[in-house]
Amino acid sequence: MADRTELGAFLVSRRARLRPEDTGLPDYGGRRRVAGLRREEVAQLAGVSTAHYTRLEQGRGDSVSDEVLSAIGRALRLDADEAAYLRAIARRPAVCAEPPVSPEAGTAAEPGADPEAGRGAGPEARAGAEPRTGRETDPETDPEADPEARTGARTGAHPEPGAEPGLADVPDRWRHLLGSLVLTPALLIGRHTQIVAWNPLASAVFGDLDAYAPGRRTFTHLLFAAPDRHALFGAGWEQAAYAHVAHLRVLLGRFLGDRELAGHITEMRRSSPDFARMWGEHPVARLRDRTYVLHHASAGELVLHATLLALPDAPDCVGLDVFAAKPGSRTETALRGLGEAERMPAVRI
Repeated sequence: MADRTELGAFLVSRRARLRPEDTGLPDYGGRRRVAGLRREEVAQLAGVSTAHYTRLEQGRGDSVSDEVLSAIGRALRLDADEAAYLRAIARRPAVCAEPPVSPEAGTAAEPGADPEAGRGAGPEARAGAEPRTGRETDPETDPEADPEARTGARTGAHPEPGAEPGLADVPDRWRHLLGSLVLTPALLIGRHTQIVAWNPLASAVFGDLDAYAPGRRTFTHLLFAAPDRHALFGAGWEQAAYAHVAHLRVLLGRFLGDRELAGHITEMRRSSPDFARMWGEHPVARLRDRTYVLHHASAGELVLHATLLALPDAPDCVGLDVFAAKPGSRTETALRGLGEAERMPAVRI
């Protein structure tokens, strides 16, 4: 078992939301010492011994069968995303993940290389311009670096001297794809929501992404740390932020043991009370199609339909988040205006 704390906390959270009458069990009244179902009630519903279920809640799930996990999932009324998450965290980390680290434990070791994340410093990929990548901040040499949230780079093809092999380049085909989306803001997203690369329109909509320190250039920080986050997302901020936290938990199950992801979650729990509150509720849901109603300072209201697309060659480790406007809409016209303005300035180095 890679993360005993997370497995136990997740199971406790799910039985706490159920009452005996929700499951067909008799309620004999009286004061219950725990919220929701007791362990023995979950075990009864799943058809396993109380000792067996208790061991699972204690994080000892390596030898548990798929049949037992499925039975527990049914007993706890888990949906498809939650059931998949339970299966993931009850197993050892996948081959692509690094040695196990728990975000619930509040610590994260020095991150290792993530070949999919990209990294560094350099300007945005602008239409018609040759983008670049830079070098990732090194927490051993940069006193302002965040050791628990190292992240990725902008678009580019030419690493700076000293860049580690395998981390500096964003493949040309992805850079070309980003550059071709002249009316659609797009972000290349890494494992811990780091913004690896973006097109000019994404900066025009979400703010100057080049101004973020590499360790804080993540979609999580856009939602929970950007000064104008509430003004930009308006009344939809809570829903967008909660969906993002639920997505992070899916990533935690998918990349269980990934040090950078665990460190990112740990840092956000420490630095953002809103994130800590939402994380403590244990939401789990894949990031599906979303609609954002943004309130842009100069373009006004923007209605964007977002989709996270898996990319060839890295279906589990990175995705392209695109934010499309309805054809012929006012938002499309506004994006065209932002795009024209964004192509005017020279690329900053």
